[in-house]
Amino acid sequence: MLDSMDEAFNNHLNSYVTGSGVIVKAERHLLSTPDAKRIRPNLVFACGRLFGIPEKELLDSAAGVELMHTGSLLHDDIIDKADTRRGRPSVNARYGNSMAILAGDRLLSRSALAFTRTKNSAEATKQAALTFIEITGAMGMEDELKPADATPAKVLKIADGKTGALMGLCGYLVGLAADDMAAAKHLSTAGRLLGHAFQLRDDIEDIEEDVANEVPTLPQLLSEEEVVKAIVDALGQAIEQLKPYVNHPGYTELVESMYRLTRTSMPSL
Repeated sequence: MLDSMDEAFNNHLNSYVTGSGVIVKAERHLLSTPDAKRIRPNLVFACGRLFGIPEKELLDSAAGVELMHTGSLLHDDIIDKADTRRGRPSVNARYGNSMAILAGDRLLSRSALAFTRTKNSAEATKQAALTFIEITGAMGMEDELKPADATPAKVLKIADGKTGALMGLCGYLVGLAADDMAAAKHLSTAGRLLGHAFQLRDDIEDIEEDVANEVPTLPQLLSEEEVVKAIVDALGQAIEQLKPYVNHPGYTELVESMYRLTRTSMPSL
C-alpha cells in the first residue's frame, strides 16, 4: 500500500491537469513531486483488491481522491502561511497566494470531474462533495481554535474531519465500484478509523512543530502512552469493520499496510 504508484496511475492522474501557463504549473507543483506518498490512491487500490477489482477500473476514483487531497493542501498552506511542503517551496511561497487559491480551486474541480467518471458516479460525486464540506469545516475549526481552548474532543473532531473523512471516501468509492453498499459502509468506516490513527501518529511525531505553530493536537493534551493507546484502539475498530472480508484475497495485505502506515506494531491475525 505504501509503494510508489505505477506509471499507469501517474499518467492517468496527470492527464487531468491539462492546459498551459503559470496556473497549470502551480497545479502540478505538488501533484508531480516524487515525495508524494500517494497514501489515499494506494488505499483505494488496496481496498479494491478485497473484491478483485482491477486497478484500471479504480483509476478515476484514485485520481479523484489525490486531486482533492492536493487541492486541499494548497488551501491549507495559505491558511498556515507555510513556506514548504514535501521538501520544496509551497505553492503559495512559489507562486503567491492568489495563484495558489486558483490552482487549489482548479484541482478540486478536476477531482469532481474524476468522480463523475466512476462507477455509480452520481453517488460518488455526491459523497465526494459531502466529504469536502466536512474537510473544510474541520479546517475552519482548526483556524479558529486557540491552544487555551483546546480539548481532546475538539482536536479529534478536527483530525477526523481533515484526515479521516477523505480516507473514508476512499473506502466508500470502492464499495460503489463493487456495487455493494454494505461494503461501502464498512470500508468507509474502516478508512475513517485508519485516518484517525494516521493523524494521531503524525501528531506525536510533529508535536514540537505543532507547539511552535500553536496548532493544538492530542499529544499536547494527553500523554504519549494515552495517544498510542488511542491509535491501537482505532486500528482495532478498523479491523473489526473488515471482518466480513477476512477470507477475501488482499485482506492480510490491507491489514498489514494499515499498521505500517500508522507505524504501529501489528498483533497476530
